Amino acid sequence: MKVRITGSSINGEKLSWWYSNKIGKEFEVEQCPRFDKYWITKDETKSINGEEHKKHIYKSDCELIDDTSILLRSRSKKRSRSW
Repeated sequence: MKVRITGSSINGEKLSWWYSNKIGKEFEVEQCPRFDKYWITKDETKSINGEEHKKHIYKSDCELIDDTSILLRSRSKKRSRSW
């Protein structure tokens, strides 16, 4: 599933979300298994103490992108080619 960043609830001089400067960007995400209020990224990672961790996105800072129409168009093109 994809989300688009719409804002950053924490955007201070000393503390801000990693996506504060990525408003409008889209990311592949999945539900965070530990906290309902976050998505976790599938591709974006951060190294902490030598270990790679997926990045969190606060749900209120993004919107789900409906890619159903993209899937339907793709299926429609495949069907029309097979005839």
